[in-house]
Amino acid sequence: MKKVLLVHWKNQGVVLLLMAGVALSQTIASLQNVQVLNSLIQFDQKGFIQGVVGMVLAYSCFLMFIYLQIRYTAYTSQKMSLYLRDQLLTRLRYSDYQTFHKVTVGNYASKLSNDITMIETDGFANIYQVMQGVLSSLFAVIALAQFHWSLIVLTLGQSCLLLLLPKIFQKKMKQSAVATAQANEAFLSKTNELLAGFDTFLNFQRLDFLKNKLLGSAQRIQSAKLKQAQVMAAVSVTGGIGNVTGQLSVLGFTGYLAFLQIVPIGAITATGNLASTIFNTLGNISSYLSKIQGTFPLFDAFAYEKPAHEISLPSKKTNDAKDLVLAQASYCYQTTDGKPQRMLFNLSTTFKAGQKYAIVGESGSGKSTLFSLLTGRRKDYSGSIRLGETEIKEFPLEELQDNVTVIDQRPFVYQASIRENLTLGQFFSDEEIEQELKKAELFAVIEQLPEQLDTVLTETGGNLSGGQLQRLALARGFLWKKPILLVDEGTSNLDQENAKKIEKLLLQQPQTVLFITHHLRDEIVQKLDGVLSLTPS
Repeated sequence: MKKVLLVHWKNQGVVLLLMAGVALSQTIASLQNVQVLNSLIQFDQKGFIQGVVGMVLAYSCFLMFIYLQIRYTAYTSQKMSLYLRDQLLTRLRYSDYQTFHKVTVGNYASKLSNDITMIETDGFANIYQVMQGVLSSLFAVIALAQFHWSLIVLTLGQSCLLLLLPKIFQKKMKQSAVATAQANEAFLSKTNELLAGFDTFLNFQRLDFLKNKLLGSAQRIQSAKLKQAQVMAAVSVTGGIGNVTGQLSVLGFTGYLAFLQIVPIGAITATGNLASTIFNTLGNISSYLSKIQGTFPLFDAFAYEKPAHEISLPSKKTNDAKDLVLAQASYCYQTTDGKPQRMLFNLSTTFKAGQKYAIVGESGSGKSTLFSLLTGRRKDYSGSIRLGETEIKEFPLEELQDNVTVIDQRPFVYQASIRENLTLGQFFSDEEIEQELKKAELFAVIEQLPEQLDTVLTETGGNLSGGQLQRLALARGFLWKKPILLVDEGTSNLDQENAKKIEKLLLQQPQTVLFITHHLRDEIVQKLDGVLSLTPS
């Protein structure tokens, strides 16, 4: 948190100035109240009017500063939230496949949404409450000194006691805040997971089961928040007891000084207001600080250190084609019970640059695992997998991605134009896009749409059929013209006629083409340079 505040130090400076304006105008209004009451006691009409006018001016300034402070504080808070999101997204920008997939997508979404909201409400908002309270208390102490030094001594003594009381709750407050954040993340992740299977639950008439599973996760959030509220209640009550005791002490002592004629009678209104400012701040500060400390663990996920070298953005430049060579390559992973499960064993083969290959095998034979190794998504293999003369695991991630395009069985699209879903923000001319759409047998469909390339797809591409989405993914793969094209069941959602067209088209591409398939047609086999058949290890 400290880093975030320091990065935006200029904004914090403006906030402090506005808070000082609020505190000063509020203190002046309290002091003017003394003049008003004293003038009434002395039947001094002129002094009374002057005091009222002074209070009106002071409160007018107070309201103006409050308005500006609220607006600028909100602006600064949102600016810091955007900075945190930028830090996390930049970290993801430089993540490799395995690092990204250490946690679920729902976990990242929770950090960008729930955690930021908690940081705003429990972190930034309470920091500004503390800053305002400290400034107001400072001006209040200075004002109390104008009446009698003993009021300062009494106030400081009560303040020390008030600060010590709630410290016993700090550890519990931090633990409860972390537990609430973790419960939120777990709920969001579980919700994303289960709702993605709504159609399956519907088909088996198990929507009641889905509802109960989600409610069970929601109840865990409820439990965490209730425990947090319980700790907060204890902190608030403890602070409240000290607050009331402190205010009554100052009020009573001011009355005693007035009886001794050390301070004017009107001082009792000012010291009461000033004491309430100080003790309200101190009574709440433990709660504020506990909430702030509870957000500290959340900031760890947003910490990001700039890499030693910037990773360049991808270019459309076609890299030189290279052979893919596997020599006694093996891969295994650990099952949930900790036992090693072998997927590939001593696999040796060569995929020549520019040639076309099919990878076949029953489910669980390691076809998708092989693709993960060839793309550098997994680097914990044994043996050797080389692209040209360089070992795959030694390739910088960005350089390897510039060589390989992957077309998945379930094509990814998002809510944006067809153009953006093809280019992913990189510039390509309309002519280039049109050429590749025609190859993928999709141009005629898009040409009929009212906005054509600028047609916005729905979140999951619902305004295109499954087959059309797969063709869109193929067109995207063609457009980028990387030297190696890996196609994972890229024609599985197409009818037989269109599947044949796409497969023949893949064989006509200048790139090295490897495609996983469960249905290898005889007419396609004859045109391949090789077929790699995998069996479960």
